[in-house]
Amino acid sequence: MPSRVVAGQPATLAVLDNTGRLVPKVSVMFSDGTPTETDATGRATFKVPRASGIFTARLAAHNEIDATSVILPYLDSAQTQIQWAPALISIHDRFEIRGMGFRGDAAGNTVEFAQQPALVLAASQAALVILPNPSAKPGTAQLSVTVNGTVVTATLAALLVEFDAGKAAYIPGTRTALTVRVRGTDRPQEVDVENLAPAVMHFAHGDLQHVRTHGGVDNSAIVIVRVLQPGDFSFRVRLTSMDPKSTDPEAARAYLIAAQKVASPPWIRRLDPLLARFEDPKPDTRKALLDLNHMLAGAPPENLRVLMLAARDALRPK
Repeated sequence: MPSRVVAGQPATLAVLDNTGRLVPKVSVMFSDGTPTETDATGRATFKVPRASGIFTARLAAHNEIDATSVILPYLDSAQTQIQWAPALISIHDRFEIRGMGFRGDAAGNTVEFAQQPALVLAASQAALVILPNPSAKPGTAQLSVTVNGTVVTATLAALLVEFDAGKAAYIPGTRTALTVRVRGTDRPQEVDVENLAPAVMHFAHGDLQHVRTHGGVDNSAIVIVRVLQPGDFSFRVRLTSMDPKSTDPEAARAYLIAAQKVASPPWIRRLDPLLARFEDPKPDTRKALLDLNHMLAGAPPENLRVLMLAARDALRPK
């Protein structure tokens, strides 16, 4: 779902499988008890509740939360704007832009990147989740969004992130080096790598590791992994431009308030001092982010974990 939806207005979600493909005819249940089903494109348009707060969705076959959004109050504006877009994107991964005046029906927004059509996976009046064209090339190019004849633009740098295991043998019980390589720039890049197969391998410092490439012709960094057992593995990569405007402390606070409502007493006691940080008009988001990472290492229950991850994502520079 988009990270932001607008109270009482339409929005679109998408259901993807673990390879990133859209999945049609999947039943989804919202936190207000409303059901929906994805159409032949793997997306579903729905109406956002009028109450403010956190809105969640789960696959009907799951007990755990699968997606979260913050409900913004309705703002009547005919003007379309891109208020924030990531400076860097991966050409093979979805990304989000924030703004106003978009269409909640994903098909009502026409998006192009580098003069090639891009797919709108999820949409609200306040945010669009976009997947670049598979044939996109690394490099800096213009993103354009057309809504009701109005065109708004932003300039993004699209990079290609590759993993290279070389000739390493993945033998259970051993450690080996994985190379993360960035193509499309010779400048050092900050990269978050998330391990999506923790049962198969571990990173040296948890399932989310931050690395910095060294720049140059071979713009790469090394991640040390420990193999646990045979099996398939995959990673999710986030390029981080460290843009302070990309953080959203208010959204993080809303997610943490929602987390308290599903937490057990011991976890509530751990969340209380973290929430207290957001009482400051200018909260220390870096310290809050460190606290969240430490708490997530304590293996919270799944529904609590999802909301804490959403809060962490709102605090991480993008």
